[in-house]
Amino acid sequence: MGSTVADDFGCTTGADKGDAACPSAAPGGEINVTRLWEHHPKLAKADRLSGRREMQLQDIDVYAPCYCGSGEKYKFCCLKKDRQAQTGGTARTWDDPWRDLGGGRRPIVLDLEEGERLNAEGMRLLDLQRFAEAERSFRAAIAAAPLVPAAHNNLAVVVFNQGRIDEAIHIQETILREVPIENVFGLSNLVQLYLTAGRPGDAEAVAKDAQRMRPRDAGALTKQCEALARLGRHREILNAVERYNGDSHGLVSYYAGMAAANLALFDQALDHLRRVRRGEILGTRAAKYVSLIKAGRGPDTIEGNWPYFEPQDIMPRDVFERLVQEADQGGPAKARLLTNPVVVDMVAAFLNQSRGAGRDSDLVELLGRMDHPRAVDLLKRIAEGTFGSDDLRLSALRTLVNKGVWDSKSPHKMWLRGDWVDVKSQQNEITPEAASVPLPEGLYPLYEAATVAARRGRWEEAEKLWREILAQAPTLHPAYHNLAVALVQQGRKAEAETHLRKAMEIDPSYVFAPCTLSCLYLGEGRVAEARALLDTVILPDTVHPEAMAAYCTTQTQAATAEGDMEKAVGWLDMANKVDPDNPNVRELRKRLRMPRLLERTISKLRRKVEQEKLERRRRVLSEDAQLPDCYGIYSAGELAGMARAIGIGLASSRREDMLAAVCATLGSSEGVAAIRRGLRPEEMTALREVADAGGRMDYETFTRAHGTDADDAPGWSKQPQSLLGRLK
Repeated sequence: MGSTVADDFGCTTGADKGDAACPSAAPGGEINVTRLWEHHPKLAKADRLSGRREMQLQDIDVYAPCYCGSGEKYKFCCLKKDRQAQTGGTARTWDDPWRDLGGGRRPIVLDLEEGERLNAEGMRLLDLQRFAEAERSFRAAIAAAPLVPAAHNNLAVVVFNQGRIDEAIHIQETILREVPIENVFGLSNLVQLYLTAGRPGDAEAVAKDAQRMRPRDAGALTKQCEALARLGRHREILNAVERYNGDSHGLVSYYAGMAAANLALFDQALDHLRRVRRGEILGTRAAKYVSLIKAGRGPDTIEGNWPYFEPQDIMPRDVFERLVQEADQGGPAKARLLTNPVVVDMVAAFLNQSRGAGRDSDLVELLGRMDHPRAVDLLKRIAEGTFGSDDLRLSALRTLVNKGVWDSKSPHKMWLRGDWVDVKSQQNEITPEAASVPLPEGLYPLYEAATVAARRGRWEEAEKLWREILAQAPTLHPAYHNLAVALVQQGRKAEAETHLRKAMEIDPSYVFAPCTLSCLYLGEGRVAEARALLDTVILPDTVHPEAMAAYCTTQTQAATAEGDMEKAVGWLDMANKVDPDNPNVRELRKRLRMPRLLERTISKLRRKVEQEKLERRRRVLSEDAQLPDCYGIYSAGELAGMARAIGIGLASSRREDMLAAVCATLGSSEGVAAIRRGLRPEEMTALREVADAGGRMDYETFTRAHGTDADDAPGWSKQPQSLLGRLK
């Protein structure tokens, strides 16, 4: 929201009273502030401090009694005469040196009407994102009324939107220094500018200055709340709103509501957010958060906070992209970007906006390049949490391993495909330069002849040549593998398995042998044996593309045999990236073309269902939540299952009656004691952990330790088998 002259001077515009209520509305718009300065009781004093010009402007009111003692209002008495006194070379501009005109008088010319008109035009252009034109309007407004901070504030905004951050800071600092009125708008702008420039300490100091000011209207209070919101000062926002005695509006209610939500004061949050009408700025956003709170759901953000801002509110996207481009060129710009916490805020906001389901690998990669601890914290939250897609979490895992934060050889518990699993991150360099096995001298012609025979399908000839090679080089493990392939093609699978195991014994890191043996098992329907063998494969640090393609295509075939098409498609996509021209990859692409399309559709639906389940689990409860608040989300079937589990009879099948009966039992000491007697030791242990955590534990923490209830029958139509399901 832009700054206006009325905001700066604490007065209303002529449109509000039918005539001018401030000096800007006088005919011609020019006034000589010198006489007002000397005589008018409501014009603040100006002093020279340390040789600097400083001026405090407050409540310039042309409707006050005239200083001449006539009893008339100043506008209808001496205002015209004071304007005429400007002739004779007494007018000065912003850049002129201040000098006395005699008697200590100092001349200032403010064409407030023209300044307001140009400022309003600039704000219109700013709303249309026509930044260059808006900049010209604001500079013209400053030329017309140089002591009015509104156009300076807005000029800083428009310069910032064009990516000239240092210039914007200079503009804002200058007006705050030269005209030290209580410019809450300017201070709030400066908080954002300092944060963007990577100066959080300066931003904190400026926010404290803004917080000490007493807002004179709802617009100033809004800017004060905005500055505090950028620094996450939830309690201070509520305190500022409570201290304010004037009329409020939607933006103030929005900031107060989000602050209350972040403090888990949900009734208070609803009260504030409901005051924001849909037609107002941020009205749609406020309505969304009202619906989430009413449904008892959380904000579904990476850090679990209720976000005040979307990405464009933190920093214009063009500015963000320009900063990233400058950082790619190195130098000071790179250092400023990669150590700037507001960049982490931007990445988090973008991910929250896309809900982690878009192509967010570039954002995760940017976090990996950063040298700020908040970047590492955000990566950990992604990798260890349930937010977003599996691909997003795996990307965060790889980034943490690459940064050396996590050990690649240690398993990490991650939420994948709707459950917690232990995952190891194998970091392999896929390169044609990967080390190959050296051939003994003199074997090259024979090895080449055997390879040509195999390519042409002359398997008996190939078998004979591989045996000759092994007779001269009995530890050459690729020859054992190639001999086994020739034997498989002749139907001699048992003999082939012997040679494959010999190759694996000589070199456990040789990828082709276990992959070929796994395919042999799959062809015979021995799926479990194939999976067990593949799970033992440890890829070397550097892998040839053909070896990686063999590993991926074998994983594809194993997953297909297991009926896990989502995993099969994932492995095939990886093989296609590594070696798209590989014959096996091309064959699998043809074979799985329709299943891949179908699986992607099914996967999308499955992810949507899983996301809905997670959103249902991400519930927010106030500090004084009662049992009906906790159990009110369960369906009638689930409540009936609870009733059976705790041994109570139900007189009614109405959901409300079942909820009341369950809550009555769980709310009585006798009922709880009876339930405790029927708990298993592991269930008691889990409940003690919840009690030790203060009686509350979030879904992610509990299920990481004790597992999910994903495999239980829907609606508890059967007795749950999971620990979580039994406790529920």
